[in-house]
Amino acid sequence: MDVRKVGAVVALVVAALTIGAAAWWFTQGDAPTAAPSGAQEELLVNVDQIRAAELTLKGVFGSYAPCGTRDEALAAATPSPRDWQGAACWVAVGWEPDGRVRGGYWVELTETGFKAGGVVRAGDEVVEAIASESAAAALTP
Repeated sequence: MDVRKVGAVVALVVAALTIGAAAWWFTQGDAPTAAPSGAQEELLVNVDQIRAAELTLKGVFGSYAPCGTRDEALAAATPSPRDWQGAACWVAVGWEPDGRVRGGYWVELTETGFKAGGVVRAGDEVVEAIASESAAAALTP
């Protein structure tokens, strides 16, 4: 791959992540629910970053990249932070977390685009967030 193309992809991913994080941050002030826990916050940020990486892929290469399954993500989710050990497909997506994680993550392709998801274990319950090509990450009921 051409070094200039790699540089352009990296610049687009950084810009998309920054915009996505800012957009998510500004929408939180209107949320009627309590602030998310640390695990939920991690989940929302990471799923939004995955969404931004997928949108960048589509813009640069014309397609999205799948990675993992919900079942694999659920098996990887832990109540305590751990070092990230992502599958090779995350390199194709162009995403890795900023630090230790509790969640497990996946991307599946749909007829209209993609669905990015993540799960964390918060006590005895499993919390899930979903994003798509047209919607930022949100916790599912």
